[in-house]
Amino acid sequence: MNQTGATLGGPIFKDRSHFFASYEYHKDGFTSAPTTGYPTFDKTFDSSTKYNYLTLRNDTQLNNAQRLFGRASLYTWDIKNGGIGGTSTWEAGYSWPATIYDLAIGHTWVMGSRVVNEVRAGMWGEDKSIDVNSAQPRYSFPSIVLGPPSNMPQYWKENIFQLNDSLSYYKPGWAGDHRIKAGGQFTYQFYRGSLPTVSYGVFSFLTNPANPQDPATYPAPRSFTQELGDFYYEMKNPIFGLFVQDDWAVSRKLTLNLGVRYDIEPNVFPSTANPLGEAAPATDRDNVAPRVGF
Repeated sequence: MNQTGATLGGPIFKDRSHFFASYEYHKDGFTSAPTTGYPTFDKTFDSSTKYNYLTLRNDTQLNNAQRLFGRASLYTWDIKNGGIGGTSTWEAGYSWPATIYDLAIGHTWVMGSRVVNEVRAGMWGEDKSIDVNSAQPRYSFPSIVLGPPSNMPQYWKENIFQLNDSLSYYKPGWAGDHRIKAGGQFTYQFYRGSLPTVSYGVFSFLTNPANPQDPATYPAPRSFTQELGDFYYEMKNPIFGLFVQDDWAVSRKLTLNLGVRYDIEPNVFPSTANPLGEAAPATDRDNVAPRVGF
């Protein structure tokens, strides 16, 4: 295992704006080796996993009443030659690269001695895929497996965007002290992905071939399976939310926490009795969440 990293921070403008950055590299040095009994295929392969982490942040005091921050992160990994070992050869292996990222910004405004407004916006995303080592049908023999699994290659991509705004108000001497907070939230979720768009199929055999490198020596297969259909999906789901809460200090020994939140999702896909059927999106309107505490 190899792990290294560094951090750096400091002022951009004295007593006004500062930055921070960090980076980390991580590598797990694994190897894989099939044990099929065929020397041509029983070699050692690099199956290391590499990770990269990067974070950047800035905090800025705009004036005595306003503060701004921004943060960005990037996380990547790359897994090579997965699924190799035993009867599974290099041709049956796969790689798994991925990129995950996020961004957040925020603004805090002290509007008066009793009022504070906070705005937060951010996004998060990931881009992953499983890539096959060899684009060919899968030949599954008792002692050796050639070709990738039937559910590869595939990919999936997700993005989530969010915007929040909340206003806090302090009201003393109104049958006790009140800390009231109200605001709204908008979330937009986007999902897209696919299982194999091209299925090469799987040949299964009861006996081993005389020469795995020569298809002419293969025995008759016991069975052949192949996936059919369109395995691509794409979903978009916005969510709107509103909330209000009040931390009411009734006395020195008792504080009541009272609040309610309401969310609406206009693009929910309900379940369907037919697994191959499609259901039209519907609007989910009954998400009322009261909150009581003391």
